[in-house]
Amino acid sequence: MAYAIQRQYGISEYFLHQSLDPEHELLALAAKVDWEEITYRLCRYYKVRGRGAKSMRLMVGLHLLKHRYNLSDEAVVGQLHENVYWQAFCGVNWPIRTDQKGKVIPTKLLDASTLTVFRKRIGPKGTAQIEEVLRDQMLSQKVLSAKVAIVDTTAQEKQIAYPLDTHLLHRGRGKLIALMKQAHGLGIRLPKGLRSFERKSKGVLIRLVKLGHDRMERIEQGTKQLISYAKHVLRRVSSVRRGIGQKLRHEEERVRKSLERVGGALTQMAQRVERVVGQASERFKGIHRANKLYSLHEPQVVCIRKGKRSRPDEYGSKVGLAVDRGGYVVFHQEWAENISDVKVVRPLLLGWQQSLGRLPMELAGDRGMTPKRDRPNELLSQIPHVALQPRGKRPDPNASNHWFRRLVRKRALIEPVISHLKSDHRMHRCRYKGFAGDQINVAWAVMAWNTKKWVADTRRRARKMAQTG
Repeated sequence: MAYAIQRQYGISEYFLHQSLDPEHELLALAAKVDWEEITYRLCRYYKVRGRGAKSMRLMVGLHLLKHRYNLSDEAVVGQLHENVYWQAFCGVNWPIRTDQKGKVIPTKLLDASTLTVFRKRIGPKGTAQIEEVLRDQMLSQKVLSAKVAIVDTTAQEKQIAYPLDTHLLHRGRGKLIALMKQAHGLGIRLPKGLRSFERKSKGVLIRLVKLGHDRMERIEQGTKQLISYAKHVLRRVSSVRRGIGQKLRHEEERVRKSLERVGGALTQMAQRVERVVGQASERFKGIHRANKLYSLHEPQVVCIRKGKRSRPDEYGSKVGLAVDRGGYVVFHQEWAENISDVKVVRPLLLGWQQSLGRLPMELAGDRGMTPKRDRPNELLSQIPHVALQPRGKRPDPNASNHWFRRLVRKRALIEPVISHLKSDHRMHRCRYKGFAGDQINVAWAVMAWNTKKWVADTRRRARKMAQTG
């Protein structure tokens, strides 16, 4: 797909923009964003030749609107066709098409799947380029402050069902059977004696969810039955894979690609089902397995425990945030593991230094981020004022200083920021695929929060200047 930088405005777009309120928040934000720089940064992800791509401003603007108003892909595309301010923000040049009789034909700008293709095309690196352009603009206008850094971590949950070994065994066995049937449709002979156990597996799950005095015994017995069903299917996967390998030598290219795709998916799913079988078997033996599989389609998901009473376990990825004293998110980083908060401080400070050019003068964080005495953090020694509560009951030597007490109170500023990112900007649950999807979701949520705050602060300053002037 090719991208052309040149763009010509239509006369309908001109008259449309003349009738809009220039003080609207979206038009004010559109005037602030450097769309040309974003376009040049993202052109590297497109080819020179091919079918023309959608406008870069349209795609970036739709994602900003999506995460700003907490909408799905389908909803944001529907709003684009109805809201003229959204069209002006995204720079839409609405094409007018007529038939032979001169009647206007309704035109659809884009499909919701175009947003998915765009996210896959630019990936986390391209999203970071957009974020860098916006951060540089806010830094040039002295919106960001490099003096005070407030750091904290949170969990971003993934769009998965609650992980139970029984359900993973049931779904994994069903996925293996479905992939084997796809291979059979491509000419692969199924092994003799293969059974799907679909009816029996459903019966086992129904017995497990029923209440009763012997429920724990039924869970153990039912899990062992599901393990035996999964092992029966796993033992016949190698036969199907051998058949795919033999048939690849004699088929044409189109069929060969389909066979390679099915064979790769079958191998990958078999490995994941084997992990579930292993962890389910070890659980009844009293053996704890560290790296458990919680989802078949999102194998990178980890269990994160933050000590919350309402939600003790969260399944997703860990997110570290660094916020300035104005509430802007300066830097963020994601981990596909339940990393300790002590190890989070260093990458966040390095990201802060890379983003703003220097380390902060003051730092505030949780007690869990305090380094151990035998493992000091050399970056913390370069910061004059660090307000991290020490471990244990012994107070910090600087606890009586006014700046320490001020930073301890200031640390609470990051909590509403995290709350807004989750409740308003789609960071409460990631629906994008893979760990790359986690990184993209956090980046767009941060950009939606920063741009909304950017416009609000600019308006507030303008009102103050008007009142004082």
